[in-house]
Amino acid sequence: MNLTLTLIRDYELERRSVTFSLDQVGGPTEGTPYYVIARMDSARMAEATAIQFEFGDAEAVSVSPWVLHKAAFNVDLQGHNVS
Repeated sequence: MNLTLTLIRDYELERRSVTFSLDQVGGPTEGTPYYVIARMDSARMAEATAIQFEFGDAEAVSVSPWVLHKAAFNVDLQGHNVS
């Protein structure tokens, strides 16, 4: 299954989406939850006053329930790195 992350700059001034795989080697065992750690290196946005994050797409919603347990972002504010 794939999931889409959409970065929204300045309240809909610009939208940029990146799709990444939630598949793991071997796939999940029936009835057993599994976790995927996915790097989204190509998810970038510049020149923003405000950024919104939208996770999911029609495929992800229709396949099965999923939960985002944690998201971590690295933000660079005009050359000053903030994590």
